[in-house]
Amino acid sequence: MPTLPTSPVVPDSEHWLHSAAAAAGLREALAWAQSHPASDEAADSLLQHLRDEQG
Repeated sequence: MPTLPTSPVVPDSEHWLHSAAAAAGLREALAWAQSHPASDEAADSLLQHLRDEQG
């Protein structure tokens, strides 16, 4: 049985992800995330700040 060739399909809303600028931005974001580990150290003050902004 013959096989049909396939081609990748990228939705229009995701074309920006395949640009050089997006790739560079994602590399920069990943580097930042690796050098700034997640922490909940400031969670209480952030929640209080959000409560204060709501009035």
